[in-house]
Amino acid sequence: MERDELRTTLVNHLETLRRNLQVVSMEVLKTKYKKPFDALRQDICKAATAYTRFLVFDGMRIKHKYFDEAVPYIFHREVLGIDSENLDLYFCDRERLKERFMHHAEGAELVVTEGVMGYYDGISLDSDQASTYDVARTLGLPVILVVPARGMASTILAVLKGMIEYRNDSNIRGIILNRISPMLYPKMKKMIEEGLQTMGFQVQVVGYVPEEDAFHLESRHLGLMLPEEIGNLGKQIDRAAEILTETLDMESVLKIAWEAKEMEYHPVKAKQEAAGRKVRIGVARDLAFCFYYKDNMELLKELGCEIIPFTGRGFSPPAPGAA
Repeated sequence: MERDELRTTLVNHLETLRRNLQVVSMEVLKTKYKKPFDALRQDICKAATAYTRFLVFDGMRIKHKYFDEAVPYIFHREVLGIDSENLDLYFCDRERLKERFMHHAEGAELVVTEGVMGYYDGISLDSDQASTYDVARTLGLPVILVVPARGMASTILAVLKGMIEYRNDSNIRGIILNRISPMLYPKMKKMIEEGLQTMGFQVQVVGYVPEEDAFHLESRHLGLMLPEEIGNLGKQIDRAAEILTETLDMESVLKIAWEAKEMEYHPVKAKQEAAGRKVRIGVARDLAFCFYYKDNMELLKELGCEIIPFTGRGFSPPAPGAA
């Protein structure tokens, strides 16, 4: 199916739900009309998953200062068929970050950002500067927090309370429970939502990730195995998507996404130094040297540099004249 067909299918299912809600409440749909409601919910989840997989969007990666965060970036390209982008408050200021975000999001219907490390972990042990939280508040993004829930009971409420109120502008709007069983999830969801509401937090649990082989990727001392080193990765990803279609409330996830406010920013251009001749920079590109943040290359070109790729295997030298 083409993109427009996938979008139309999703819109039609959502329109059916909207018409039903004009007649009866969501609670009535879930109870009195449970069977047709469950069928419609599955149709919406499947359509949303299919549309997202084929959607032309910029999946922006929030990078931290550690090199081992590079490998997931490569997985994004393998799974989505597009390059992810880098958001980094360590290397650029807030206005530049907003400008790069809007540049990469141009023409997109949905932008997905992914955090790294702990939500508040910044450039030093006692700082939240350049953390996922710092990037999210700079860009005004609603946050869905993925929380490890294996072996947890009511203690998870204490963890969530601390995460939500640690900063007044945490903007945590949803929760996904990781590594939890389907049987336990409904009870955990009810306990968490009621507990948080009692504390004064309107934060919804929007789904869970069960313990399944589909979510396990092999690793080694420097991080994850590369996509081309994993057999049947496509089938594994398809299986993971199939599971998440059933375990994530995509309607609620998208509703949270639409809460993002319109961003105000001032375009920032890199300062180009006057030079007598163009600087040529050799960049190793092969199986050993396979990852670079695209923004870095674009910035060098914007500054007037010429990028010359070469292979580092066998110590092949770059083109003559390259720096």
